[in-house]
Amino acid sequence: MSKHIIPQPAKLALLAATLSVSLAAHGQAAFNLIPGWNLVGNSDTTAIDVAAQLGDASKITTVWNWDKATSKWGFYAPAMSPTALAKYAQDKGYDVLTSIGPKDGFWVNASSATTVSGPATAPAALVASDLKNGWNLMGSADNQTPLQLDQTLGSSLSAAGKGMTSAWAWDAVNRQWKFYSPTLQAQGGTVLADYVSAKGYLPFSSPLLTTDGFWLNIASVGRAPVILGTAGNFVILSKAGITDVPASAITGNIGTSPISAAFIDVTCPEITGTIYGVDAAYTGNGSTSCFAGSPPAANKTLVDNAVLDMGTAFNDAAGRTTPDFTELGAGDISGLTLAPGLYKWGTGVLLTSAGVTLAGGANDVWIFQIGQDLVVNNSAIVTLTGGAQAKNIFWQVEGKATLGTAADFKGIILSKTLVSLATGATVNGRLYAQTEVTLQMNTVTNPAP
Repeated sequence: MSKHIIPQPAKLALLAATLSVSLAAHGQAAFNLIPGWNLVGNSDTTAIDVAAQLGDASKITTVWNWDKATSKWGFYAPAMSPTALAKYAQDKGYDVLTSIGPKDGFWVNASSATTVSGPATAPAALVASDLKNGWNLMGSADNQTPLQLDQTLGSSLSAAGKGMTSAWAWDAVNRQWKFYSPTLQAQGGTVLADYVSAKGYLPFSSPLLTTDGFWLNIASVGRAPVILGTAGNFVILSKAGITDVPASAITGNIGTSPISAAFIDVTCPEITGTIYGVDAAYTGNGSTSCFAGSPPAANKTLVDNAVLDMGTAFNDAAGRTTPDFTELGAGDISGLTLAPGLYKWGTGVLLTSAGVTLAGGANDVWIFQIGQDLVVNNSAIVTLTGGAQAKNIFWQVEGKATLGTAADFKGIILSKTLVSLATGATVNGRLYAQTEVTLQMNTVTNPAP
């Protein structure tokens, strides 16, 4: 089993802890702390004042919180003076802990049993944006089990290029870790149970209560590709027509909707595939053997739905959150080698003749969110290495996309307006335009499935 899936928070997180929950009459949960380490959580929407709520030196020895943003411990000891506390924290490389943020977990080392007022009983829902890659000490799971939590967050984490690798809690009474792994769970059978037993852990399958703290380990995973739906049956789609200066060579189906098929200039000798239209107005060069129009109505329905799915795909790509890179190269990516991930620019993007290299594996995904135009200069080449595939590269363009003479382009263009190819430009990918696609002696080929 891959080691990165099964790390022990004990190596990172000092010792261990937990709590039991009781409901106070005033509508809050209580931290019922036992002697030793307690792992608890603030599921409220407001921060906990550490000194005010956890400052009884006769009962509490230390309080610890893990800052996932800085990968640094926050530390508080009620018996220490402010000066001594600040010096100790500085010497150890800690921060002085003054508050516990909403949805954060924390450790309390208690010298004797005590009850401390806790968060509101209606927990703040945990969302994917609360979680960073690495260890996250959390305090709100909305009363879900780790399995349910992974199911709730799975799609949004995946869209952000992340995934849960493991979840941990501490059973203070038995002084044992409780453990859950989505990867082991997915293998079925007794794989997860056998691992838990072999390691001396306890199963982590009960709901996380209002005052529970817990660890989630989050790792980068490949981002999910943009869903094309039925648009994936087409190599070129547009809403306002496809012009062409022959002869182009197109492999794959093409279509337009809602505009009439009269606005498709590509001829049958230029295409290995079918031309779909919403009516019977296609003329081509006199031969219509490659054309499927309406009637029958099924052809119109097919291309209508494909264009609708083109819009859905555009929105999917545009709506991806938590980019890995923002404003890279101030929009000029020429000469760069780009790893898989989500890239976002508020500006246009330029690719000069220096080209760009996309380096990654066969299942890796690149999504480029471009706030204005995509300009690919003459002779620019998009080079794929390491097994990267054109079908997994998505160029979402808020403006127009223009490819210069003899440009060699890879990927799927999702343009809000025009896609224009100059003489001799080649594309291994797809051209989707919400206005017009213009061709001029080009080669456009469906990406390998």
